[in-house]
Amino acid sequence: MPALVDNPDMRKALPLALSGLLMVFIGAYMIIRPDDFLSVVISLLGIYIVFDGVRSVISLLRFRSYFPSFVKTLAAVKTVLNIVLGIVIIALAISNPSALLSAVIYIVAAAFLITAVINFTDCIALSRLGIGYGSLGLESIVSFIVSLILFIFPHFVGSVIMTLFSAIILSSGAVLVYAAILRFMRRDES
Repeated sequence: MPALVDNPDMRKALPLALSGLLMVFIGAYMIIRPDDFLSVVISLLGIYIVFDGVRSVISLLRFRSYFPSFVKTLAAVKTVLNIVLGIVIIALAISNPSALLSAVIYIVAAAFLITAVINFTDCIALSRLGIGYGSLGLESIVSFIVSLILFIFPHFVGSVIMTLFSAIILSSGAVLVYAAILRFMRRDES
């Protein structure tokens, strides 16, 4: 048995196989229990958002003398929104995980809609000034269309995204396991 561990090919194949098996497990778990998986991932995202907000508060307090008041106000609003959004995401993930995917899709749809409106108003302002707005108009239209699709078909989009993502992870893991097996078999031939 020590000969297997000392073999350089085995040292390369074992982590590859373990990574692949972990990816296969995660992909299968995503297919079998998508709500549970999403709840854990979104909870981690919410925790990250809260910590990022706290970090932003600390940075804002530390460097407040370097920024004009308008920038400080925007940063403070963003920070408070991040902390509140993170807490809401964590609470939603704990209390109602089945509604989590829909809520995230609606939030993303709202972000696309806000982007479309802001880009559209920027296009109008730029055209009034006689400045070309390039692809900003197209970006505005695409953002609006994506927001409509997300608002009209949230469950379909959510299930398609989860299915595609889980299939990609599952198949990538299977490829890693296959590569590890090939590496191990190549060791036996030499």
